[in-house]
Amino acid sequence: MHPAEERLKTLLPFIIITARQQIDIALKALGRSKLKDETRKILKELLNEDSSATVKKLTHSLNKIRRRMANLTPEHFDLAEELYEAGGDTIGYVKASDAKDFKKGINKKYIAMSYLSTGRMHVDDIAATVIHELSHLILNTEDYAYSICMGKHASGLFTPWSVKELHSYARGKIATL
Repeated sequence: MHPAEERLKTLLPFIIITARQQIDIALKALGRSKLKDETRKILKELLNEDSSATVKKLTHSLNKIRRRMANLTPEHFDLAEELYEAGGDTIGYVKASDAKDFKKGINKKYIAMSYLSTGRMHVDDIAATVIHELSHLILNTEDYAYSICMGKHASGLFTPWSVKELHSYARGKIATL
C-alpha cells in the first residue's frame, strides 16, 4: 500500500469528524444574534454580502449538510491513486450521481478521493473538500467557478475572484450555495 493511501485511509475517520466540526463552527459563527466583524468580513469576501437573508440561507444549507453527514463513514469513500477521469490535479469528486441514494442512507461509495492529491494536504483542507463534495450530494451544487489552477501552491482551490464569480452565477440562476 502506498504511504499516502495508508495516510488517507487512517485519517479518514478523523477527517469526517473534522468536517463535522467545521460545519458546527460555521453554524455557531452564523448563529450569533449579532455577527462578529470577522464573520461579516468573511461573508463579504466570499459571498459579496452579509445580509440577514444570506446568513439565513447559508445557515439552512449548512444545517442540511450537517444532518446528512451524521451517517457519513469511510465506507462512503473510494480512494484512488489519481482521479484520471476527472483531471490531473483533482482532489475529489462525487462518484455516484444519484444523491437520492445518499439521502436515503444507502451504503455505497459516493465520493472518490485521490490519496496522492491529498497526500500533502492538511486534515482541515481535506475536511473542507469533503464538505464541498457533500454539497453536491445534499444541496445539488455545481462546480461553476473553478478558474485557474494554482499549481503546487493550492491546486483545486477556488481563487478569491472565482468565488465571487460562483456567487454571481448562483444568484443569477437561483442556485443553492
